[in-house]
Amino acid sequence: MPAYNFSERFAALVAAGFQTPPVGRVKRQTIRRRRKNPTRPGQMIYAYTGMRTKKCRQLGVAVCRKVNPLRISTDGIELRGSLLCVWERDQLVYEDGFDSIAELKRWFAEHYGLPFEGEVIYW
Repeated sequence: MPAYNFSERFAALVAAGFQTPPVGRVKRQTIRRRRKNPTRPGQMIYAYTGMRTKKCRQLGVAVCRKVNPLRISTDGIELRGSLLCVWERDQLVYEDGFDSIAELKRWFAEHYGLPFEGEVIYW
């Protein structure tokens, strides 16, 4: 049962991604470090905000559609071992809740350091 915690910054976008039909901008993926027990396609994903606090609330439940390896570096973003072109990169950045590649890189540099190696989990 993979459970993911989302910061309040992303909570509204994540919750919108679980609505049917979705309204406005949504987040139906998350970029994470690889886990000891990785999330696999077909597993149920549980999304929360405020986990381990009194303000914890569930944002939604969905089935994992796919998981792809990802690397973020100062040179760009590699997905499944291939460097993304500008259009693909910008689409991934937008769909993950960021407004620009600079914002995404800054966030990952502050939280994990670059280069970052992990995976994109889609639901």
